[in-house]
Amino acid sequence: MPRPLAVLPCLLLPLLLQAEEPADPGLLKTLAGRAQEELRGSSVTLGAGYIQGTFKATKAGTPGNAQLTDNGKANLLLDYQGREKALARVPMKNGAFLLGWNLTATAGQFTADRQLVNSAFTGTNLGTSVKGQYAAVAPSLFLRMGPLYPGTEIYWSFGAGLGVAAAKYQGTAQFGGSAGPVLNASPGGGVKPALFETAFWQLDLGHWVVVFNSKYFLIRDANFSSTSYEVYGLSAGYRITF
Repeated sequence: MPRPLAVLPCLLLPLLLQAEEPADPGLLKTLAGRAQEELRGSSVTLGAGYIQGTFKATKAGTPGNAQLTDNGKANLLLDYQGREKALARVPMKNGAFLLGWNLTATAGQFTADRQLVNSAFTGTNLGTSVKGQYAAVAPSLFLRMGPLYPGTEIYWSFGAGLGVAAAKYQGTAQFGGSAGPVLNASPGGGVKPALFETAFWQLDLGHWVVVFNSKYFLIRDANFSSTSYEVYGLSAGYRITF
């Protein structure tokens, strides 16, 4: 009976020979064409801005709740917008009102290290901190007006979306004010599902974008009665259209 190590090269030889065969150019061209077609009309916006985010949690049997914020900070902007689908169009003297929808996606990270104790907006450094990341996708309904002036690419638009997200975070949060207990914000720090809500107001200047948006994550975390993260920000960026 042959030894296992002696049989191993014979088993791997067909795989090695197959790996050396060049990929089918026609198949690669077909896949590339499909990918290009799916991306056509979509865009990615890259930029930076100023945001303020707040993490909130309540726990049964624990007095009060925990709210941590970042007190506002600079942040990178990374948003994706899928191909637009028009639902209605009303002509104006210049341009038109367009009602439509598309698929939007966003990703980011946060650090909330100031506890809200005596103020609803400005946090205090109590040594607690929650750090995390999120990714979300949502179909969004929008209304866009423009171009506002002949021969320009200036548009106003606003809209909202509802979708799903995944969030991962860990850290410590103090419950019940300055005298409350300090608990792990997320034991284990695993990925958790969330309901995602977003709303935005946007000014388009050609490929340049100025946007004010809000993002709200209602997170399902078995360790707490309720958990959420919300962020508001004003950002400017450059839109790359495919």
